Amino acid sequence: MKTLKFAWCLFIIFLLINLKPNVVVAQWQAVYGYQLTYHPITGNTFTVTSTDKILAVTDWDGYSPHDYGSVIAASTNNGESWYVEGSQTAKSVNFINGQKNGLVMRHIWDPTNGSFIHVSLDDGASYGDWLSATGDGSFVASEMIDTLTGLALHTYNNPAKTLNQPDRFDWPPGYIIRYINGVEEEIPAFGVQFRFGSLKIVNDTTAYLLCKSTSSNYLLEGNDFLLKTTDFGISWDTILHNNETRLKHMAFASPDEGMVGSNNGVFYYTTDGGQTFSTDTADYRSINHIITKNGSYYAVGNSGLILKKETFDSPWIDLSYLSSNYEKICLNSEMVAFIMSDFGQLYKSTEPVSTKQFESKLKMHVYPNPAKDYIIFEAPVPLNQQFTLKLFEINGKMIYENVFKAEAFPVRINISDFSPGLYIYSGSSGKVFFSGKLSIKN
Repeated sequence: MKTLKFAWCLFIIFLLINLKPNVVVAQWQAVYGYQLTYHPITGNTFTVTSTDKILAVTDWDGYSPHDYGSVIAASTNNGESWYVEGSQTAKSVNFINGQKNGLVMRHIWDPTNGSFIHVSLDDGASYGDWLSATGDGSFVASEMIDTLTGLALHTYNNPAKTLNQPDRFDWPPGYIIRYINGVEEEIPAFGVQFRFGSLKIVNDTTAYLLCKSTSSNYLLEGNDFLLKTTDFGISWDTILHNNETRLKHMAFASPDEGMVGSNNGVFYYTTDGGQTFSTDTADYRSINHIITKNGSYYAVGNSGLILKKETFDSPWIDLSYLSSNYEKICLNSEMVAFIMSDFGQLYKSTEPVSTKQFESKLKMHVYPNPAKDYIIFEAPVPLNQQFTLKLFEINGKMIYENVFKAEAFPVRINISDFSPGLYIYSGSSGKVFFSGKLSIKN
């Protein structure tokens, strides 16, 4: 009997070693302290900004049906401590996403005034209006190249409720908003809707979009179609269609290379911009969110699923933790991972999930600040690449851009013709970036 038990143990060990994806013991820990409100309901969503600030949204309710909203908590030390970013409001934040150079986007839904997309140029400290839509419906996805260029998806509300037709399982078509040089254009999405839609902008011409047919059962989470545009949203082509597998999320590292995850654990891979796809079943749990950073891919899903690929062609490595359903994953510049479950619990990895070279923040010395006639940018360490410097008004309008050789630093910029007020500066060179606020006085 002992010999039989020993043989079974050896067999189980053999299976664990040879199973794919490869299993790695990952270290994770729960993060607390971000529900900074008296009556929290649950964590909603979160993001990590380009300067490694964590912004976590918590929904709250009061003592009446009309007393509710969202609170955004911020942390600049990997979740060790938190403070309220902005004021508590009777509007619900249902989406927040950090982008490059200090840009942050958030979606606001207000049953009285409609839905809005706000943009922050200062890492989520303050916001200005970007897009708005009155009446029925809300924004479900958006991405920006800069404050004057982006795309957004708008969906309408549940027709069973709005039309009082409980037996109706279809969904009205949504529309795409194309925002070019500050000009807004609505593009009807005939035959498709975006209730579970997502959007990925690759460059100033190419973007990908997940959506589903208006005739599909809206109770089934996921999408039927992957669409692609090469003219930045004017026209879209179907490159993947699957009525059986619900497409959940996607990530693209370039116009050609990317992947789509589904609700049954199937990944769809392309290296030719969607002309062809291959599949690989890494796990039979639903894949809810995928990101790519520094050439690696990361995915989270149901029943504790956490996966990573060091390269596009390498096998998946299993970093799974507990049995929660994870809805989103973000990484900071040091490759520390943060994930949030469907009940709003935030977790973080206790060590970097990758040893690859990561994007780094540069603490540029900017003085005088406040400034009057000139501003100086001085790098604390010698630079070996050219830098692009930009200045923005607080409403997002870019008023200055120049490229400097590394040996030109410190750089002195004449601002005597600029109006007094608050401005945002940003700079980048390869994988090094910086951003901050600048005050110009009389």
